[in-house]
Amino acid sequence: MNVEEQASVQSSVFYSIYEDDELYQDLLGGFVASLGPRLQEIANAVTQGDTPELRRLTHKLRGSAALYGFPQIVDALQKVEKDAKCLCDLITTCACVRTKTRQ
Repeated sequence: MNVEEQASVQSSVFYSIYEDDELYQDLLGGFVASLGPRLQEIANAVTQGDTPELRRLTHKLRGSAALYGFPQIVDALQKVEKDAKCLCDLITTCACVRTKTRQ
């Protein structure tokens, strides 16, 4: 994805495919409210280089996003889950470089 596509995605607002279903309204609100803390857990796993935890958290959130009808979130998390080890390896490598240059 190039920079222009990323900017377009970041400026978009995503809606659940169930947004018009009254039965889902409270559930969707709860899911959306939980995104911040859940994404913070994912960020912590990335920062710590904890690949198994990153995979677990992204898999769990991906399942929830699918259940609540957010295909854009599902797609993004599927990519993160697939590339979790590469991402954690990169973070760990960069942390080591930063640590060694400060000494």
